[in-house]
Amino acid sequence: MKILASDYDGTLRTGKCVSEENVEAIRAFRAHGNAFGIVTGRSVETIRQEIEKNHLEVDFLVTNNGGIICDQEYRSIKKDTMDFDKAMELVSYIRTLPCEFFSIGDGFRRLRIYVDGKEEAHTADPRLDLTWEELQKNRQIVQIVMFLHDQKRVEEITDHIQHAFAGHVSCLLYTSDAADDM
Repeated sequence: MKILASDYDGTLRTGKCVSEENVEAIRAFRAHGNAFGIVTGRSVETIRQEIEKNHLEVDFLVTNNGGIICDQEYRSIKKDTMDFDKAMELVSYIRTLPCEFFSIGDGFRRLRIYVDGKEEAHTADPRLDLTWEELQKNRQIVQIVMFLHDQKRVEEITDHIQHAFAGHVSCLLYTSDAADDM
């Protein structure tokens, strides 16, 4: 058995959808007894929608930049959550920054908070959207994503977060075109 994993946005899906050629190649690979998975920064539910839309067959998922590993039925095999109090300290810090918006996710769903402090459902889909009340009740944060357009400022903030929250968070940098997918 061989195992193949692919990034999703900009790799497996390079346009609006995964190409039929790639869908067929994955089916052929799996038909030979091999396992295929997707590795992504997306939450479980956002990649699930993409999998269903593109008629993909997967054996596993690594989502939230490694925060959750799921089987083919979207059941969590491994989930790494942040220390909730430290995550709330990070959220307080992010609220002071000139970002367009930031997103807090439990691994399956997320809450977007815009720079003006307005909490807003991104999709109005309860399978994807998380409320502040649910977040506080569940105390499960897997990923916090912040969106800025100033690359120099991104690097400064990343350095600050790496030092101020050492041992509690990992910072990854994304290009601005990934914002709608998170």
